[in-house]
Amino acid sequence: MSDIETTTEVPAAPAPVTPKKGKAAKKPAAEKKSPKPKAEKKVPTHPPASVLVVEAVTKLNEKGGSSLQAIKKSIA
Repeated sequence: MSDIETTTEVPAAPAPVTPKKGKAAKKPAAEKKSPKPKAEKKVPTHPPASVLVVEAVTKLNEKGGSSLQAIKKSIA
């Protein structure tokens, strides 16, 4: 072998990247939009689905149980 030593130089670490001020920059508090007024909730005119399903199953009165298709048809 040879008496020549080989050295490898490690490159210096890159400089830290600073975030750019662009689209990601936040708007000042003064420019925020005012919240929209909340609309009143509409009350449904039909009973809840759980009540409809129970009524359909009792109405079908099948000994082996009611199929999903039969329950849907009864509700519709």
